[in-house]
Amino acid sequence: MLCAVSLHAEIRELLRLDFGEMGTEDASHVVVDSGHAEFPKALDLRSVRGEDGKVKRGNYSVPMKCDVGATVLTIDYWWKPVDGNTSRYGWLLNSADKKKLITLVQESGKIRIQDGGTWRDIDKITLGQWHCIRYQIHLPQHTFDVFVDDLQKPVFVGAHFREECAAPPARLWTLGWHASESSTLFGPVAVTQETSDTWPPSFAAEPPLFLHTAPILNSLVGWEGFLPENLTEDDRKNLRAPVVYPIPFDGSTKEGTTISLFVAKGTLCVLFHLDGDPNAPRRAPKVTQKDGRVWMDDCFEFFLRPCRADGTIDQSTPYYHFAGNLAGALYDAKCTPNGLRDATWDAGATLKIRRLPQAWEALLAIPVAAFGVPLAHDADTLWGFHAGRENCVTKEVSSRMRLSQFHDVEHFGWLVLPARESKLPFSKRERLLVQRICRILD
Repeated sequence: MLCAVSLHAEIRELLRLDFGEMGTEDASHVVVDSGHAEFPKALDLRSVRGEDGKVKRGNYSVPMKCDVGATVLTIDYWWKPVDGNTSRYGWLLNSADKKKLITLVQESGKIRIQDGGTWRDIDKITLGQWHCIRYQIHLPQHTFDVFVDDLQKPVFVGAHFREECAAPPARLWTLGWHASESSTLFGPVAVTQETSDTWPPSFAAEPPLFLHTAPILNSLVGWEGFLPENLTEDDRKNLRAPVVYPIPFDGSTKEGTTISLFVAKGTLCVLFHLDGDPNAPRRAPKVTQKDGRVWMDDCFEFFLRPCRADGTIDQSTPYYHFAGNLAGALYDAKCTPNGLRDATWDAGATLKIRRLPQAWEALLAIPVAAFGVPLAHDADTLWGFHAGRENCVTKEVSSRMRLSQFHDVEHFGWLVLPARESKLPFSKRERLLVQRICRILD
């Protein structure tokens, strides 16, 4: 599961090869009739034996360049291995610093990939037939999914790059067989990149930054259906679906949990979706009073640590704890890093609950004024942030970030309340935020 999902992204084609216009460069690169109805020509990559009796290994390479901020890279190509032993290599991918990222081969019709340095058998194909291959690469995570023929259903998910690297993908290439003559056919190749237009970009929600976003709208969000109501016309034009963050970040729980955040009319709205039958007897809430021990029930937990007006946080900066259960019972407290928790503090927040057939949802609305820190109009606001769930049914405690315990403020993630009027480009805003985080951590 991705750590954050944005429904809005820019998709741009980086590379397209169809080999129809390519001339024959030498005996190892030959354009031939494909025999396929969808494309007339194909590249026949050959290893050939020279007059000296030595094999000249076929090699074909194409440079490419990803944009800064790209989150997903998709490589589609047609491939026709002719022989089970010598038609070995699909398209390979290297980084700008020459690290090996993706290695895919076939051996006797069996497709194998390198997953973080370990060989994995992932599928079988028919030799002598055309096959469509897709690599869907998740750049922030340094992982990729592989599709064979069916481009809607991956045959392997979450393979890790063969070698760790910090540089972006930069070269697509392939090889012939080294020990004898060989022939491998390649059809059209298409490479596209996806760049998120969410601010901060969705990949920033990955470790180690855990930089989350709460978009700011003009008007208040209503209860019915947890959907924005009474929006201004400008909001309707510019509204982006809230980014949905799983808890924990890798989604590894028996009953899933997600959180979305947005700000409307000075109110921070926090929407939790919690999987699990709300009518299960073991999930029946026992705590109903305000500021009760709701964590004894199935409950969400939410933490904020607003920066001071000057944008700083130090050991004396307080943080705020919210929790709620199916009964709509709300706990809120002002806490200090040295362990003091004042449950008499009242944020003036509201909590509304909706029961679904196999899940329940909680909408927590907190007046931003409760924290005594005004939001800037022309600069991004940065706060410490954490969220989790205590599930008494599955006996799991899940945490958006991996903390020793929920009150481990030194390892909270971050919540950005984006400036509505900022004229800075995303790259500059990103650098400023990272610099602020580094200063706080120092």
